[in-house]
Amino acid sequence: MAELVVVDAGTAAVKAAVIDDTGRTLARTLVDHPTRRPRPGWVEQDPADWWAALVRAVRQVAPAAPRPTALVVTGQMQDVVLVDDDGPLRPAILYSDHRATGEYDRLRAALGDTWERVTRNPQDASTIAAKLRWVHDHDRAALDRARHLLLGAHSYLVWRATGHAGCDLTTASTTGLLAAGDRRWWPEPLRAAGVRGDLLPELPAPDEPDDWPLTPEAAAELGLPAGLPVLHAPGDALTTTLGITGGRRDADYAYLGSSGWLAAVVDRAAPDLAGAFRLATGDPGTELLVAPTLNAGSAADWARRHLLDGVSHASFERTLHGVHAAPRGLLALPYLDGERAPHMDPWARGVFVGVSGRTTKAQLAVAILEGVAFVLRSLRDRVVGAGTGAELPLCGGGSRSDVWCALLANALGTPVRRISETDAGLRGAARYARAVLGRPEPAEEPGTAGGRVFAPDPVLTERYARAYEQHRHLYPDLRGVMADLADLAALGADPAEGQDARRS
Repeated sequence: MAELVVVDAGTAAVKAAVIDDTGRTLARTLVDHPTRRPRPGWVEQDPADWWAALVRAVRQVAPAAPRPTALVVTGQMQDVVLVDDDGPLRPAILYSDHRATGEYDRLRAALGDTWERVTRNPQDASTIAAKLRWVHDHDRAALDRARHLLLGAHSYLVWRATGHAGCDLTTASTTGLLAAGDRRWWPEPLRAAGVRGDLLPELPAPDEPDDWPLTPEAAAELGLPAGLPVLHAPGDALTTTLGITGGRRDADYAYLGSSGWLAAVVDRAAPDLAGAFRLATGDPGTELLVAPTLNAGSAADWARRHLLDGVSHASFERTLHGVHAAPRGLLALPYLDGERAPHMDPWARGVFVGVSGRTTKAQLAVAILEGVAFVLRSLRDRVVGAGTGAELPLCGGGSRSDVWCALLANALGTPVRRISETDAGLRGAARYARAVLGRPEPAEEPGTAGGRVFAPDPVLTERYARAYEQHRHLYPDLRGVMADLADLAALGADPAEGQDARRS
């Protein structure tokens, strides 16, 4: 039986696995690599560290693949990686880096709202063009020497393994440089940034696999056969989705980490959602809609630290379990640090409504978790369609809380299945490769199989539905108040902080 060697180059580590045609994982490993934050807002990695981690990881799993059919690579997206024929010219600037605030402001002034209309995605200081303008102004020598601009860790690894500079459409959609209509590069942001358009990598041709042969030099380092096809898989947002839902249209899942999101593959004609990202897939008729909320586990952790005196996570769970039973006439907006979706508003802030003289800190903490649940319900109603009733796969650190899972099931009125996303990117990349190589998909469902299911209680679901109807009116009613309070907060801050707050 043939095997795939699959790699997921994440932000903290490179994962590698050998997966056979039945979907079984025969070997798996993880190799960490460092992140550098030399100044506030700067987030960098050395592409050489990605390659070193890849070599170690692949060599550890390769013995389980005596007959490999391909090396498949996915990974983190929206990075700035400049290379010449000899290698990287400077540290990679990661997607989470926000050094280019001033550069973004100048690009915004030049491009206006056309930027969002053409790309069909929100733009901010993390956009690739703003970071390239920063390089133009602060490291012009590297920009002048560059032969290729690579836009993700996986793209760099494929280039290092094959010599080919490419980019998948999913990653391209995150950059602010892709025209959503025809899924081709849109040169205007680069022109506004003063950057050469010939640096952009090649986009895949329709219906053609994005693969190239492994060079003899790279093969010797990796311990794989020279000439082995190297598949440039989509970026990790899509491969994770493929690994969890199989990429079925309107099959959504939710992630509860510090931030959270709800994602689903939807029809390209589906309406836009404020703050959500639309990422291209390999299917010209669909897009991956990712609706992010900035306040999920971070809001719960704020409640643990500030309402319950920083108790341990285990004690926090026990406290929540002792309090949570049903809605108590107490509502919370969990927008502690602004919000992206369903309301794109950097000045949105947390709110409690319904506090009485009998309200306890533990009840306020539960209200925060309920607030996040209502946000996910709002996203699900808009992304997939109201009344879907379908089981929702749930992953991320917040999913480890039984209280939160049960609460979500009741607040959404649908079963919630707790799953692990640890290997979802690897599974999804393998699924992509099987499709490209014309191999049948295993009979089992993707990563949603297994895991505990939390069923909704009909009585509690009805009560939560009433609370949700009130909750969804809170932000629209209070938006103007929040903006006014943000102005007051800026006036009361240190002069530098106030300028930063008003500029962002």
